[in-house]
Amino acid sequence: MGKKDFLKGALLGALIGSVAALLTAPKTGKQTRQEIKKISADLSKKILKEIKNVKNLTREKYEEVVERVVRAYGGKKRVAAAMLEEMVDDLKEKWSEVKKGLK
Repeated sequence: MGKKDFLKGALLGALIGSVAALLTAPKTGKQTRQEIKKISADLSKKILKEIKNVKNLTREKYEEVVERVVRAYGGKKRVAAAMLEEMVDDLKEKWSEVKKGLK
């Protein structure tokens, strides 16, 4: 497994968990799963793209990227503030997994 695959997996896992926990609108299970997949895939791609452009990725830089990308995405997609905060927190907690993938 390459670094890129590991990072994708770590980010996608964090996103799916946080989005799944926060999507509480009265929708069918199928609709909710589709929305989770879309949001997770979109954010994962955006975060990975930003991380690739950062030299010497540190925890602080990683957290800055996460915050910037999630908030920009949330603003465009009109995602609830509570959901954004939860996603940012969950992704920040994944730093150790992301760091392992960089080695």
